[in-house]
Amino acid sequence: NLTDLQLAKYFDYLPVKVPFKVQEGTLDTNVKLAFRQGKNSASTLMLTGTVGVKGLNVEDLAGAPLLAIKKLDLAIASADLMNRRFAVERIAVESPEIHARVSRDGDVNWITYFSKELAGSKSSAVKPDPAAEPEWSLGEGKVLGGAVHWLDESHGKPFKASVEALDLDLKGLSSKAGKPAEFEVSWRLQAEDWLKVQSMV
Repeated sequence: NLTDLQLAKYFDYLPVKVPFKVQEGTLDTNVKLAFRQGKNSASTLMLTGTVGVKGLNVEDLAGAPLLAIKKLDLAIASADLMNRRFAVERIAVESPEIHARVSRDGDVNWITYFSKELAGSKSSAVKPDPAAEPEWSLGEGKVLGGAVHWLDESHGKPFKASVEALDLDLKGLSSKAGKPAEFEVSWRLQAEDWLKVQSMV
């Protein structure tokens, strides 16, 4: 178990290169990992418990903001790592902020960052077994006070827009067909000074 682990302090020790840097954030965990081997059933490596992140601040390598989260709480009912079955009881994210930018060349920062990483790993990636597709479920998901900031510099004068006051309440989401999920979402859209829209679904 971990309490107030400073993520920025240990980020440089990651074994893989990533196109961003964690500047701030703490990690709390209370998890259990158990291995079980049955005579007449498949072996399991089961993870259960809770994970929490507070005060997360992520920037790209040039120092521009990418992601900020005030608080994230994750409750794992069960995660069978060997058999790829995952049941998340609850995930709650408070005040997440995403910064997306389009450069003068038309490149979107998030797409550019991760497409390079994926392209580099395709040659060594192992193709998944279609018969072993993961099963997953989410009991409850909440987003409170989220925001997405958009900056487009590809058409001369920079254009700014944002989705603010984003609230999402999601229940009963599952990878199994025929199981409908319930959700409520509301947000406010603002683009420069001439467009303001408030919506609720």
